[in-house]
This record gives sequence, C-alpha cells and structure tokens, in this order.
Amino acid sequence: MPRPLPRALWVLLALGVTGPAFAGDAELHLRAGAAHFRAGRYEEAVVEFKVARELGAAGESPWYVAAALTRAGRHLEALEAFDEAAEVASESADALFLYYRGVACSETQLVTCAAESFERASRSAGPKVAEQARRLAAEALVLLTTEPPRTAIDALLTRAADQGHAGRGRLVRIFGREALALSTLRADRWREADSRRLAFGLDAGSAGP
Repeated sequence: MPRPLPRALWVLLALGVTGPAFAGDAELHLRAGAAHFRAGRYEEAVVEFKVARELGAAGESPWYVAAALTRAGRHLEALEAFDEAAEVASESADALFLYYRGVACSETQLVTCAAESFERASRSAGPKVAEQARRLAAEALVLLTTEPPRTAIDALLTRAADQGHAGRGRLVRIFGREALALSTLRADRWREADSRRLAFGLDAGSAGP
C-alpha cells in the first residue's frame, strides 16, 4: 500500500506555509502530526491531529485524523472519523483521503463503501495512487457483480445493532448504509426497510454520536 502524506501536510511540513487555518498552537500540533505521519508513527499522529482540531484547526484537519487512524489500523474509528469529516469538511475530501477511506472500508468488509471510495480516489490521484485505487475498486466491484447473499445483509445489520448497543451511532448508520446498498442489488430487496431505518438514523436503537 502506498504511504503518501496528504498534500496539504507536505506543504505545511516542508515549506512551513501558515495561514488562518493553521494559526498558533493548532499549527504546531498539525506540524507535529505531519512529522509523525511521515515517520510512520501513526498513533502519535492521531493524537496530534486530534489536539490540533480541538484547538480550532479548520479545513482538512478532520480528514488528517481519519487518515492517521487508518494507518494506525484503527479502522472502525477511522470510519467514524471519515463520516464526520464528510459532514463538516466535504470540500476537503482530496484523492488521498478518499483512498484511505477505501482502505478503512475494505478492512471492515464494507464492499460498496470501498468500491465507491477507491473509484472516486482514482479520478484525481497521482498516477501511482490512481492505478492502485483503480485496481482495488475493480476488485471490490467484482464482488458486486452477483446478487449478494441474504446472510451478508443480516450480518451487517447485526453489526449495526451491536454498535447501537455500544452507543456508536455513526457506525450504526455506516453499517446500515452498506446493508441498504447490498439490499438494492437483490431482486427481493432483502431487509431493505430495516437497513433504511438504520442508514438514516430512524431507529431508536441507533441513537448515538
């Protein structure tokens, strides 16, 4: 897997560019997070990026947190972070962030999420990452060429329910969306209504962040 650093962080780290989104203490933590990310110290990068965001860093900072969580192997947390980033900073979803989102989806067996993320990343990434993203998107799409089994949808809804009991509402909705996507690929729309309720937070059991 390639290990690129999101380009805004390369600029921040290598050139020392500053601006309103990187002012004061938040900038120091973003720079520290960038250095940790570049050195492969992903747990440390997660901490620094989270602190930077808490101190008011704007722009791409939610995506930095999500990318670092992915590289740290904390894929469920990464899914939550990507979901939040898409809500609060959708305009900052560059190709590398989408690539890492695809990795997090793939590692948690969310096939439609992975296919969509890798396909979007392949459109605007650099040549090396674009090639890898296209290959991974194609591999995911192969799994979607046949009707998904009912058991796959049932398993996703069980995972959603488990996350609901744990109070992790974002994961409830993420698993619900995946179940809904698979349901629409079946002629019988297996458990579509259940999936839709969870995907859109309409089930009381899905309450959470």
